[in-house]
Amino acid sequence: MKLLACEMPYEKLDKYGAAHLTDVELLAILLRTGTREKSPLDLARELLEMAYGFRAIEKLSIAELQTIKGIGKVKAIQIKAILEIAKRYHREAGNIRYQIQSPSEIAEYYMEEMCELTQEHFKVIVLNTKNEIMADRDLFIGTVNRSLVSPREVFEYALKNSAVAVILMHNHPSGDPEPSSEDVLLTRRCAEVAKLMDIDLLDHIVIGKHKFVSLKQRQLF
Repeated sequence: MKLLACEMPYEKLDKYGAAHLTDVELLAILLRTGTREKSPLDLARELLEMAYGFRAIEKLSIAELQTIKGIGKVKAIQIKAILEIAKRYHREAGNIRYQIQSPSEIAEYYMEEMCELTQEHFKVIVLNTKNEIMADRDLFIGTVNRSLVSPREVFEYALKNSAVAVILMHNHPSGDPEPSSEDVLLTRRCAEVAKLMDIDLLDHIVIGKHKFVSLKQRQLF
């Protein structure tokens, strides 16, 4: 079923710009078609209501998306692709050597990427002399502890990217960013290695549900 002229999000976007469209209208443009019973707007509305927003949709698998009548494999793949593009765009925005001035800035920069992950991700962020982000990588996925996280791999990555300083970051899927004793011990171990290698360990940020804790601010290392 095609959209009626009176409800064409395409024309609305062309005339007023994308910022004037609702979430439903934007998603309807992506879906393009509906079913005999549902217009693209109906289908978009059903998907958003079922998942409670784009962030929840991103968590759905391709198979789960296909359980909605009117969303086949191609549409499901397109949805996953556009949401991944949105995530990467958020990361790139302002990333022309993004300069870090405070723990809150680095936490905010990575918050959308990490705050709702269902597994722990341990990230190493490499900075230059101006505290500008040069590179980053998830080195470990799973439970973050001293036995699994190797300072050797952390600083091998740092050296390969000519790091002057590094920031460690990981998330707590529980949503509570309060550092564990293992988090503190791991940070202190990495701080010792960083000192030997003449690299500044600026901080270790723990990300929770839209909140964070800086171990540096807590003076835990």
